[in-house]
Order: sequence, then structure tokens, then C-alpha cells
Amino acid sequence: MSLIGKIFALLNAMMAFGLGVLLIMDLGARRNWSYLLFRQEVALNGLPLDENEITNQGLPRIQNLDDKIAATLFKEAGGEPVYTQVDEVKRMYKKLNAEEEKLPNSAQKAVLLAKILRENSLTYVERLKYHQVIAEAKDEDKAKEYTKLRENVDSLFLSAEPREKGKIPASAREISRSEMRQSIAHLLLSLYQAVDGGSDQSMQRLLVVVGPAQAVAALDNAYVIWQRGYEDLHALLIQEEQDFVTDHRDLIFEMKFRAEEIMTLADYSIEYDARITLRIALVAKEKELVDGLKKELASEQEKTGALMTRLRRLNEGLFQVHNRLFGVNEGNLDLAKKIKDIEAKE
Repeated sequence: MSLIGKIFALLNAMMAFGLGVLLIMDLGARRNWSYLLFRQEVALNGLPLDENEITNQGLPRIQNLDDKIAATLFKEAGGEPVYTQVDEVKRMYKKLNAEEEKLPNSAQKAVLLAKILRENSLTYVERLKYHQVIAEAKDEDKAKEYTKLRENVDSLFLSAEPREKGKIPASAREISRSEMRQSIAHLLLSLYQAVDGGSDQSMQRLLVVVGPAQAVAALDNAYVIWQRGYEDLHALLIQEEQDFVTDHRDLIFEMKFRAEEIMTLADYSIEYDARITLRIALVAKEKELVDGLKKELASEQEKTGALMTRLRRLNEGLFQVHNRLFGVNEGNLDLAKKIKDIEAKE
């Protein structure tokens, strides 16, 4: 090869090397840029819905997510890192089953399931039904409800992740991916509250998994459900009040009449109490008077007894005098007789 050929060959080699370096640098920059865009998208929209979700360029979103990135995302949120929202639903489904297995009987299991269903209820009547299972039903009644509650909870997971079950009812319509995101966000919120106790970490995990927009939408939806429940309760109370007034109007009138009678009787009672108090005072005075008269009577009886004793003694003395006078009288009679006899003889 000539010198010029060697020079051109060397220049071609250098150009190829430079082009390779530029390609590598461009690829690294592209990867860094793609990673930053992915992190920003995750921060805004949460994790990919599932493994089949693609970017605007037609690439799988999950390819930008590796163990290191996942560990960084879930560092503050706690718990096992996951790569998709569907994976988080599966994780919570397993956790729910594990928590349920720890419970000793069907009654306590029914309470756990009822808490989840209560958080997913759309009306006050539904919430009240599950609240009664939690707080008011007897253990045997809770145990009877367990199978039905389990089926209802499984239906929640079916709506959030149908591929896991593979048994979508024929009557059910196919929901969009946007609707599935909303369903997953609402389901995860209820699971974090019922299974994890609504801890701060669980709320941070909700932000990471579904993104701030869906998390706020789920919280707003929960507030709307609570507000709707309050409105249903308020309407129900008003209706019950109206029904009560309608059904018990005669009773209400009767109660008013009885109340007036009671007030009248109360007035009479006050008057009678005053009379009784006065009567008691008069009786007390009469008793004092009677006690005084009894004392006077006793004193007079004592004086009369003494007088009777004196009269008895006087009577005895008079009797003795009478006897003496009787004896003297008899002597006088005898003497008179003798005088008459003497006079007759003369």
C-alpha cells in the first residue's frame, strides 16, 4: 500500500473510533436523559400499570426500572419493592391472606374483610351493613357471613387485576387502563387502611405506587364517599323523623294532652303538699294541746283521788258517829220508856 493509502486508512480508522466514541457518549447521554425522564414520570404518574405498559416511543416502561431504582423509590415508603402497580396489588393480596391466616376463627376473619369492604362502599347503607358486621353482630353471625365477605373482597381484586384471576364474568365490560389505575388506587388505599392501619409509610407507598395524581384522586373519592354517606344518613334521619311524626301524630297529641294533665296534677300536688304540711302542723299543735290536757287530767285525777280518800275517811268517821248516835238514841228510847212507865205508875 502506498503512503497515501496508509494515511487514508489511518484517517478512516481514527474517524471510525471517533464516531464510536461519539455514539457511546450519545448513548450514555440518552440513557441518563431517559432515566431522568422515567424518574420524573414515576414521580408524577407512579409505577407502570403492568409489564405490558409502553412509552410513547413504543418501548416497555418497565425496562427503565431496575432493582437499584426500585430500592431508591421504596426507601422511605418501606416494604418490599415492586415494579408495577399490579405487582403491588398481588403483594397486598398475599399480605391480606397472610393476615387472615393469623386470625384464629371465621368471626375475626369476617371483621377484617368487612373493614376492607366498608372502605370500598359507595353508600351509607352499604357502610352501615359492614359496620354492623364489625361492631354489632354476634360471633356466630359473623362466621356465617365470612364466605360471602370473602367473595366480595376477591371481586375487588378481580376488578383491579383481572389477569390474576382469569375469570372475568361474561356480563362485565372490559375496563380501560385509566379506569384500572383508578380502581387500583382506591383498592390500595382501602387495603393500606384496613391491613396496615393507615400508617404514614403506607400513605408514602401509595404516592410511590400510583403517583400523586391518582393518590389525591383516591383520597378525594374517599372523601366524596364519606360526604355521600353523610348526606344519605342525613336524608335517612329526616325521612325517619317525618315517618315518625306521620305515624305517631295521634300519639304526639296524646302525649301533649298528658303533659298538660301532668302539669295540672303537679300544681294540684303542690297545693296538696302545702295543705298536708299545714295539716301536719295543726296535728302537731293539737297533739301538744292533748298532751297538756292529759297532764292536767292526770293532775286532777291525782287531786280527785286524794279528795276521795279524804271523803272515804270522813264517811268512815261519820259512820262511826252514826253508830254511836244510834246507840245513844236507843239508850234514850229505853230511858223514855222507863220514864213513861214510872209516870204511869204514879
